[in-house]
Amino acid sequence: MIDKKPILADRVRKIAAGFSWIDRRIVRDGHLAVLDSPAILLYYFLTTVADVQGLSFWADPTVAKLLKVPLGHVVGARDQLVKHDLVAFRYPLYQVLSLPEVRP
Repeated sequence: MIDKKPILADRVRKIAAGFSWIDRRIVRDGHLAVLDSPAILLYYFLTTVADVQGLSFWADPTVAKLLKVPLGHVVGARDQLVKHDLVAFRYPLYQVLSLPEVRP
């Protein structure tokens, strides 16, 4: 068994007030498997910037610049996240949603 101890004990991650955490079911339940790279990148960005309710409002050009992707990729990524029930969007507001239940 691997002895799991922090490599840098003074840098152990603490979740600050807000929504900046990612449910591990995003990987375990296969949600990432249906997304392309820009959608995964946008999802992680949105979980980082969202408030405690999962809400954020960032302009698409700003997101594209920060993520270093073409503007069209942001739009396509958002469409994928909405389609797969991971994010809700109503201009200009994003909401990162609780993960949908996986059906057998």
